[in-house]
Amino acid sequence: MLIQFNSYTIRKKSIFSWCLVVILLLTICSTHFTEKIYAANDVKIKKITVLGDSVAYGYGVDECDSFPNVLAKEATQISRLNLFYSISNLAVVGDDSTDLLDRLCTDLDTINSIKSSNYVIINIGSNNLLRHISAHALKMFNAKNYNELFVKIKKNMMKNIKALTEDQLLDQKINNGIKIYNSELVQIVQKIRSVNANVKIYMCNAYNPVTLPGLINVVDKIIFKTHVEKVCDDWIKKLNQGIAENSSTLGYKVVDIYSAIKKDGSNINSNLWQKRFDPHPTTKGYKLIAQLILNAMKWNYEFKDIDKETDFIKCGHIYDVNVAG
Repeated sequence: MLIQFNSYTIRKKSIFSWCLVVILLLTICSTHFTEKIYAANDVKIKKITVLGDSVAYGYGVDECDSFPNVLAKEATQISRLNLFYSISNLAVVGDDSTDLLDRLCTDLDTINSIKSSNYVIINIGSNNLLRHISAHALKMFNAKNYNELFVKIKKNMMKNIKALTEDQLLDQKINNGIKIYNSELVQIVQKIRSVNANVKIYMCNAYNPVTLPGLINVVDKIIFKTHVEKVCDDWIKKLNQGIAENSSTLGYKVVDIYSAIKKDGSNINSNLWQKRFDPHPTTKGYKLIAQLILNAMKWNYEFKDIDKETDFIKCGHIYDVNVAG
């Protein structure tokens, strides 16, 4: 019995050893075959660096729903050139053009990321306006903080906002802020070019976050449409004009977020007037921004994971645009 057991054990060990040899050989062959496939397909990684403010950061939504993450995911998924797109999101909540220019000059993470990037996407400028508006409003309504400001303005919303937007001193501050932005925009792009002369730059313009509040009376609605919305729109158009005028000289492409979002208010926070005037996009809005950037980059693409809540493109529809690497 002991001999039979040992014989069986020896045979079992022998069979096990042969199995290990076969598995090892298959693994080596499989690895070699896989390497040949990757070599034949010439798989490449392209890097996208995102710079800017809270919109570029993805404020207000889960990280996976920010436009940089949606952009990288969809670009990789639909790429027909065997490309993998990695994302480096270096946007900072609250930044304006002065802050971004400073980072480009002093922050090594930002500089090194640009050096190794194929694309740089910039969303900056809104805070150049919002900082002036916020500071002026706090002083005008004698508010200690934004919560107190929100309460005071809401007591007679349209009248108070109208008074704020028609204040001549604020208008002067806004126009001066736009002049500074235009000057710093040139420096921002030149600095990026000095770090990486071949990088492709895409500049997002600013959208108007001021949408019509729900459930307001006819008089307030007239005030909003004829004054509040118009004044804010004029400021943003001036900012965007500088972005457009500099594009050919500085060699970047403009991503027209302004026009796309203006068509549909649901792309912006629906609680704009209930959440301390939160001006950020909804999940749907962030996906729309990613779509617009992809379109500017001239890829064939489609969003395959759209649900009812974020249905801004009909599923299965492919945009007929040329592919660019």
